[in-house]
Amino acid sequence: MCGEVSDTFCLADNKLFFTSTDGVTTVIEPTRTYRQLGRNELFGQTMASMAVADQCLIVRNSTGLSCIAASSSERSRPVQAK
Repeated sequence: MCGEVSDTFCLADNKLFFTSTDGVTTVIEPTRTYRQLGRNELFGQTMASMAVADQCLIVRNSTGLSCIAASSSERSRPVQAK
């Protein structure tokens, strides 16, 4: 796993996403056998649950909002709050 987790997990695209309090999002397969599919590290403390919008995971941490997306052109782009 990715360390201490204070939020809930998120299931999207048949994958489970967990974000640790130190900003590391771990992606695993939702099966009985642990299989890590990926990791994404954001800077800043993360204590909030993720949201799914427009094929992005929206993550709020102590420095702002980020979008984690599948394509490299969309990966970890800042999201402007309205």
